[in-house]
Amino acid sequence: MKRVLIGLIFSCMFISACSKNMDVENNSGISSDSAESVEESVSINKDLGVKQLENEKIETAHVDGQSANQENMETKQKITISDILIPEKPYLDEVPFMSADIGHILTDDSAYEKIEGQDGANGHYNYYLENTGIEYVTHSSGDVLAGLILNSSDYSLANGIRVGMTESDLLKTGYPFVKYNNGTSSEVETIALDSGLLRDDKSPLIRADYDNIYVYVGSASEEEVKKYDITGTICYSIVLLMKDHVINKVILDLPTAG
Repeated sequence: MKRVLIGLIFSCMFISACSKNMDVENNSGISSDSAESVEESVSINKDLGVKQLENEKIETAHVDGQSANQENMETKQKITISDILIPEKPYLDEVPFMSADIGHILTDDSAYEKIEGQDGANGHYNYYLENTGIEYVTHSSGDVLAGLILNSSDYSLANGIRVGMTESDLLKTGYPFVKYNNGTSSEVETIALDSGLLRDDKSPLIRADYDNIYVYVGSASEEEVKKYDITGTICYSIVLLMKDHVINKVILDLPTAG
């Protein structure tokens, strides 16, 4: 009997010891897996943190770039009267076309061709084509210019816009021109506030070959009206005819006249 009890005791002790060893091994395995999991989690979080920081830097740079571009655009949102002077042409380098008298531009020695537009209720337009590549437009009701057309790269606006300028270079200026395709007559009539000059049968829009039109409409300030002695309409437009992505005509017009 004693031998049986002693045997049972030793058996229990052996089983208990084995059980403890198994628990230790299992706990050791769990601790190892947990450590690896923690290390992996830390590594992932670090990677995510770095990527998030990089993304924030990229977004900040993008916003800063946009702000810089907007600031550059804002500096050229308005074309002024001084911008539409013609620096290569005496008299017109100081007097804007809407204040210029045709008698001060053309003399008896000037070589030009005169074309009359269609008669309307208020008269007609006269086109003076100078051989040097510039064209002056008056209305039969007076001698002050109603428009001006540059047909040659020999002349430019004071802001640098000229015949021969590419479409990409025009866009780089930042000026807010509106682009129109060469479409129906109703579209053309709308682009410059239903301009009498652009609707005329001898208009550059009728005589020229172009793919697109770029239009800017502005108005003279009170200071400019006084400085340049502007007595008529203060609204003016710049109409650029584009062929094969290159400007082939620059038109200065009074869109609310005629």
